[in-house]
Amino acid sequence: MPFFIRKAAKRKNQDDGKRSKKTKKKEPPPKKDEEVVESESDDDISIEPDVSSEDEDKYLTAQEKKVKIAQKYLADVQKEEIEKLENFDDVSDHVLKKLKHDELEKAGKLKKKLADHIKLSKDKKLLTCKQHKLSITCIAVSSDNKYLYSSSKDYSIVKWSLESFTKLIFKCLKFKKNSTDPRQDYHNCLINCLAISRDDKHLVSGDEKGNIRIWDTETLNHIRVFKDHKKAVTGLAICRDTNYLFSTSKDLLVKCWNLNEMGYMETLFGHQAEVTSVDIINENRVLTAGGTDKTIRLWKIQEESHLIFNAPTCCVEIVRKLDDGFFVSGGDDGSLCLWGTLKKKPLHVINAAHGLDPINKQPNWITAIAVLPNSDLIASGSCDNNIRLWKWNQTVKSIIPLNNIEIPGFVNAIQFTSDGHYLIAGIGKEHRLGRWQNIQQAKNSIICIQIMKINGLN
Repeated sequence: MPFFIRKAAKRKNQDDGKRSKKTKKKEPPPKKDEEVVESESDDDISIEPDVSSEDEDKYLTAQEKKVKIAQKYLADVQKEEIEKLENFDDVSDHVLKKLKHDELEKAGKLKKKLADHIKLSKDKKLLTCKQHKLSITCIAVSSDNKYLYSSSKDYSIVKWSLESFTKLIFKCLKFKKNSTDPRQDYHNCLINCLAISRDDKHLVSGDEKGNIRIWDTETLNHIRVFKDHKKAVTGLAICRDTNYLFSTSKDLLVKCWNLNEMGYMETLFGHQAEVTSVDIINENRVLTAGGTDKTIRLWKIQEESHLIFNAPTCCVEIVRKLDDGFFVSGGDDGSLCLWGTLKKKPLHVINAAHGLDPINKQPNWITAIAVLPNSDLIASGSCDNNIRLWKWNQTVKSIIPLNNIEIPGFVNAIQFTSDGHYLIAGIGKEHRLGRWQNIQQAKNSIICIQIMKINGLN
């Protein structure tokens, strides 16, 4: 190496030493009264906040909180499966199955084949009260299956307990013709339909004058009223994901409301006759029945379009979702139809599903349909004094009759509890929309029928 490079390097090292000596400051000597504490090394210094374990979550990011919740849930599931199994080698497989099961059930895509493993109990719980002297028109069950809400032609709403089968609270909304009461928090006409939000905070009712009223589910106190429909409201459905309310009416319109903001969103045009029923497939798909226009329409909300399904009936009375790809409908000519969203004609039709009227020999009108969520079990009601159970055969795409239970009267409303323990029916002497026929032996009441599991089904 040349000597001048070696010399420059040496000079540079000397300059660095001088510079470091100049920049080093002398610390002042401690005072006599002060105690000298030796500083710890940087490795031993902890800068974590001194907080209790309960307050740790507020120092976590949103992503860290999600990870913590997921880890806790996974640990709970693993602990539950370990208690069930003796062989620890199979725990991981069972945990994966459990997680998949819970995810499908939460998304509403879990398929349970229950129709062949249940039957209806002959012992029935009968719910009656003086506020429901006339025919029951509609019912709604809370998502936790603890409460039942019902309405009748008395213009009243009653809240029931499904644990004790007793009346908890009622809102007697009966209208008096000569009353000068200026309040606007009651229905002064027939209540046609009820719906309850997924979070069980809001109960929604629709009446014959086109009013939609929002109630607090705990106290039945009135919250708000929507008056955009010009004629009777015939159907209500609330989306579990978005909390959007969809309403159908005799004014041919389908309207969408936001229950979070308590306001109107949009109107869906297309039906050429009174819209009779509505159900929700998912947050972007809504089903409506068009009554005498003989169509069922599948509305695509985001795409702002809809599909038309041509029904073989004179009037489509009711439509209910089976899953994301299939649904079922009932008509006034007694036909029960199975549909697929990819075909505009029914996949299977059962004519006169509830038999013939003994007087005029005409098929009995299907007045109500219920589907047990995420299963192959269907229930239907009419005026033939029977509730009939059906099996949806997904393999051959057909509906198979199972059995029935005798209940006199018009089945104006019918619904399964989400846990599958009860089938609840609203019974009346008359049809919910008119007085064309009167069944004297019927009793205006709500009937809770227990669903019994057989064949070793857990």
